Amino acid sequence: MLTGKFVPMIGLCLLWHAAAQDSYNFIVVGGGAAGLTLATRLSEEPGFSVLVLEAGSDHTNDTKAQCPGIFASMYGDHEYDWDYRNVPQPYLNNRTHANIAGKGLGGGSAVNFMWWTHASREDINNWGALGNANWSWDEVQPYLKKSEAYVPPPSAEAVEDMQTQYVDPGLHGTDGPIINSFPTSYGPFTEAWAKMFEALGQFPAGDPRGGEALGGYTNLFNINPETKERSYPATEYHLRASQRPNLTVLTGAFVTKILFNGGEEEGTVAIPRAFGVEYLKDNSTYTVQASEEVILSAGSMQSSKLLELSGIGDCDLLSTFGIDCLVNNTNVGENFQNHLMLPLGWAVVPGVTTTDDFSSTEAFNAALEEYTSSRSGPFSTVNGSSALLSLEQIGGSYNATDAAPTALYEAQHKLLLEGLNSSQNSAVQEIWISGGISPWYYNDSSKVFAGPGDGGNYFSIIGLVSHPFSRGSVHIQSSDPAVQARLDPRYLSHPMDRQLERQLAFHMRDVVQNPPLSGLLEGNGTVFQSGYLDGGVLGEDNVDAFVADKILIAYHHSGNNAMLPRDSGGVVDHRLRVYGVEGLRIVDASVFPMVPQGTITSIVIAVAERAADFVKEEYSRG
Repeated sequence: MLTGKFVPMIGLCLLWHAAAQDSYNFIVVGGGAAGLTLATRLSEEPGFSVLVLEAGSDHTNDTKAQCPGIFASMYGDHEYDWDYRNVPQPYLNNRTHANIAGKGLGGGSAVNFMWWTHASREDINNWGALGNANWSWDEVQPYLKKSEAYVPPPSAEAVEDMQTQYVDPGLHGTDGPIINSFPTSYGPFTEAWAKMFEALGQFPAGDPRGGEALGGYTNLFNINPETKERSYPATEYHLRASQRPNLTVLTGAFVTKILFNGGEEEGTVAIPRAFGVEYLKDNSTYTVQASEEVILSAGSMQSSKLLELSGIGDCDLLSTFGIDCLVNNTNVGENFQNHLMLPLGWAVVPGVTTTDDFSSTEAFNAALEEYTSSRSGPFSTVNGSSALLSLEQIGGSYNATDAAPTALYEAQHKLLLEGLNSSQNSAVQEIWISGGISPWYYNDSSKVFAGPGDGGNYFSIIGLVSHPFSRGSVHIQSSDPAVQARLDPRYLSHPMDRQLERQLAFHMRDVVQNPPLSGLLEGNGTVFQSGYLDGGVLGEDNVDAFVADKILIAYHHSGNNAMLPRDSGGVVDHRLRVYGVEGLRIVDASVFPMVPQGTITSIVIAVAERAADFVKEEYSRG
């Protein structure tokens, strides 16, 4: 039985409602991976009415979102990508970079690489160690399993070729919404990658899904092997639930403000209660009420902005823009984290096919026609794979004098250093892709993965420091909701990150010179893609300049509405409820106190699955 209080809107001048009704039990702001997962699970309760408001469009029938091989065609296109920009970054040559963020149903899961990698056991246990009761690997991993529909390799030959014998089927879900499979067609790079790490003694000792095993392996992808289409929450959660009468999803609805009214009395202080939202659709402003909760799942950039526009944040900042301060919490928008992508490319030997073969308009159109007509061909899959490696495995070390933390993040830094000394927590992730990357287009993501266009064929590795030390911020820079928040990630501002990027670059340079991968590359892995290195050498004298010049931005924006005790930097409590108000929760990557290793889609979905149970527990009591 629902237990929340309905608070009427008083003194507001309202236009008619674009939503199907005036009030819902729950309003989910944002139809990304977290929002659709959460809304779908909440609507399993027939007594709950749920509204999802998504600013973007529905791309579930859009070939760009469906087709695995052309995902990069969405980057920089504002129909699919928010294309956020950071302020100039001192340690990245004072550049402003493109920050890809999915726009539309599915959010980032609609535009990402489809890699399905996982947080480590230590990652999630660290969330608990920072003061979040009942957050541990053992409590979260069932939700990873609940979200997954694992598909084993298609044949014994594929198991041998891709070295997938590491998989423990018992760790994977089989009847969850998100379909995860291995490539049904693959080339020599797929076979060489895992076998190279096996020869180096760095093949995973177990399934990385278990949260502990490290090494280089062939990883799973969010691809339906039957339809050859992307599997993501917009198709697998939302579409399955879209006919439920208690679930409404409204696209093209840009939320501009959370509405508050007086709520429960606590002593003599009235605690503000969220009772609805204001949103724009088709150039008109509407409002809709939530009798129980408003839940922000708008992503890291939008969720902090909405809090501040609605009066929750640093009162001094809010007053600058004429916003009445409802709750003074200087933690809002702080603790921002993201992974950085450091690419490096090599020339391949003649006769080896890469995605560069499809750079010409004629070749691209032919491959796309093959996909659209028969769901086959090179665009029906993704060629790539992953390695999660410890500091020891990349031959690295660190200068502890560079590890001094800032006061607020002292507890986090202690855990980060422990992780660097761990054999079960990655220091870096390396992923390979077939084809060249063009990092000189750092401010135009539409060109980064479009191929170098120089007629060459290349193999690329993208390296990521798994657990960055640097912390940045996301804050409003206007009272106008249409103005992007000011994103200052402070990338590489912590010297430990610069140390780790340097060692990552050297490992990437060296690892490809090992067989069998080296046999697929010109000069056994010593001939770099043109444009990366003048003189063709990466060494101590130019590595720092190389890192600053070639860094690209990953899509793992996290941490700026952290789940932490309020006096330790928190914005939400351990059940994701916003401090200082009632009826407001946040469920997206902005609540992660520390960004986990790997790609984050799997843990975003798992957290949303768990959040749905939190809400059900609170409002379904008899």
